[in-house]
Amino acid sequence: MVQAIIGIVVFSVIAGILCTVAITPPLAMAGITVGQSAGIFQSLPGAIEIGQLPQRNRIFANGPSGPVQIATVYDQNREADAWDKISPYLKAAAVDGEDKNYYSHGGVDVSAIVRAAATNVGSGSVQSGASTIAMQVVRNIQTQDALQLKTVAERKAAYKAATADTVPRKLKEMRLAIAIEKEYSKQQILNAYLNIANFGGNNYGVEAAAQAYFSTTALKVTPAQAASLIAIVQDPSVRSLGSKANYAANEDRRNFILGQMYSAGDITKAQYVEAKATPVDAKFLQPSVVQSGCLAAAVSYRWICDYTVNDVDNLTQLGKTKAARRASWAIGGYDVYTTFSTQMQDAATSILSSLVPATETRFNLGGAVTTVEPGSGKILVMAENKTYDDTLNGGGYTSTAVNFNVDRDNGGSSGFQPGSEYKLFTLLDWLMTGHKLTDSFNASVRSIPMSSFTACGQKLGGPPYTFKNDQNEQGSTTILSATARSINSVFLQMASKLDLCDIRDVAQSLGVHNATGQPLSVLPSCVIGGCENTLAPETLAAAFAAVADQGVYCSAVAVEKLIGPNGKDLGPQNANCHQAIPANIANTAALALQGVMKGGTGSSANPNDGTAFLGKTGTTNNSLHTWIVASSTKAATAVWIGNISGSQQLRKISVGGTQAALLRHKVFRAVMTNVDRYLGPAPAFAPPDPSLVKGGKAIGSPAGSTGVPTPAPAPPSVPVPDPTPTP
Repeated sequence: MVQAIIGIVVFSVIAGILCTVAITPPLAMAGITVGQSAGIFQSLPGAIEIGQLPQRNRIFANGPSGPVQIATVYDQNREADAWDKISPYLKAAAVDGEDKNYYSHGGVDVSAIVRAAATNVGSGSVQSGASTIAMQVVRNIQTQDALQLKTVAERKAAYKAATADTVPRKLKEMRLAIAIEKEYSKQQILNAYLNIANFGGNNYGVEAAAQAYFSTTALKVTPAQAASLIAIVQDPSVRSLGSKANYAANEDRRNFILGQMYSAGDITKAQYVEAKATPVDAKFLQPSVVQSGCLAAAVSYRWICDYTVNDVDNLTQLGKTKAARRASWAIGGYDVYTTFSTQMQDAATSILSSLVPATETRFNLGGAVTTVEPGSGKILVMAENKTYDDTLNGGGYTSTAVNFNVDRDNGGSSGFQPGSEYKLFTLLDWLMTGHKLTDSFNASVRSIPMSSFTACGQKLGGPPYTFKNDQNEQGSTTILSATARSINSVFLQMASKLDLCDIRDVAQSLGVHNATGQPLSVLPSCVIGGCENTLAPETLAAAFAAVADQGVYCSAVAVEKLIGPNGKDLGPQNANCHQAIPANIANTAALALQGVMKGGTGSSANPNDGTAFLGKTGTTNNSLHTWIVASSTKAATAVWIGNISGSQQLRKISVGGTQAALLRHKVFRAVMTNVDRYLGPAPAFAPPDPSLVKGGKAIGSPAGSTGVPTPAPAPPSVPVPDPTPTP
């Protein structure tokens, strides 16, 4: 009863003010006021903009015959329609049912206000009545603005202010409705109303509602469907077609609207009779659920969808700051054409599922694959062995919401120790300081004094750094051979002749960073990938792609084209491609890295399909994590297989009949066989710089180093090219 009295007072006061000041369109628009009430009214805010409404974002991948939509992502399910894409029946239903004097008033229908006040007094109940279409547009704009605020508290407060049954709020709404009528045409206002209104649940606008409830478009609805949709807007909680309990209430309101449409001459008698005779029931409805989010995508595409959504912060086309980009994305209406290939993605997902089963229960086995295109940074593949599921309860043991391919800020993990993958950066720095691939060290060394290492110009201190070689390699070994065989002793001695900070800087120049965001460490153990540096597969794929492309580094990017809500092409994501290391250095390093794939530690991963590869393998202490990262001139792929959690030694357990530490080779070979088949033959790598290959010298071990007895020097295991290329 108290609420009813409040409603009566609200409408009575408003009606009194409006009658006193005689607010009709001519007077209101001219700014004529009468008495104090008019002064109060005219002092209220008098400007509001029909801005862009929240809409769906659509994500596409590259299919065999063109773009394929893989996901729909939205805060509000809305697809804004132009005027000519909306049925005349919907327009008539809105006007006839909600605001029959729409085309004759200036935003506020005084006679309707007076009638509403009288009705409230007579009935003793609260009725919202008298809201014109312009007033409803104002209210919806304000509630939409409220929903875009940052915090829950701010959203609640603003929403309450936009919907409160108070005299100030009603007066403000009317004042702004008059302002809208002055600024926009009747057609623009009605079009905005039909696109902004809520139709129950998360369905906003007539297009989304027509799709959700009738599996049709806003242009093709029947009179009965149109009236039933407009029947929802007054009270979605009571008349929404999403619940059977609302069918009767919707039908009552729909039939009233149909009667108004017939009286106004907007439908014929036959249409009226047929529509009214159609019951609102399960047969009348043809629901089509539009699923939002990456979880609704096909399994193969969930990870690339998740990556794209998380990478919105880096899409500079959406705004100057991360906050502005997120706000633009929330408003939506964007079509995102990603760089991913459905064929290569499907194959990689299937390969991982088969060779690195998520169902393995003896230990928590993880696997991830990222493929990047040299020269562009385009990500072609991003797959993992676990199924994407970001629901509160998750999808069980075989699912996760963590993308093992990327950094933590992008929805990924804290990364994994790279093992010998990190040797690439010592190799590059070695060449950049003028050393040669045919320089040699004594591989028998097993301990180096800490004082032999320099970091940022300062000698290190502490006890000697001891280590071992994986295959107990010994004797004089060239850099060329040590790279192919991944010999720890040689690379640590190389590092003792360099500055550990310079090695770090080379890595950073190729985009290498900790997945946690922490600075890279510069300990001797980092040289062989055994320190706290933890990297994501995407990071290493992009770094190796740079070597394959003669030192040109491109950040890994996922967006090939972004189309804005207005249909404007906003262009691709900027990969910031640039010459990160000199071409001659990259090309010479490529020679050594080809040895890895031709007879070295990565040879069993080579598809041997006519495509040349450069690459590097990596295994961490106790074989907890294993890697292979390799590239042709067309595609660079990083494969990580290891412990998601726990400490199972992969060299001491088999999966599917294969030692777990060797699964990486099978995965790489299968993935790249498919990639090569899809992309076609890759051009050969550029030749090395002859001055950085031959003419090397034996370099003595650091003073105080210890080792095992040294046998006679062994010849390099990788052929050294003639310094003068043969025509």
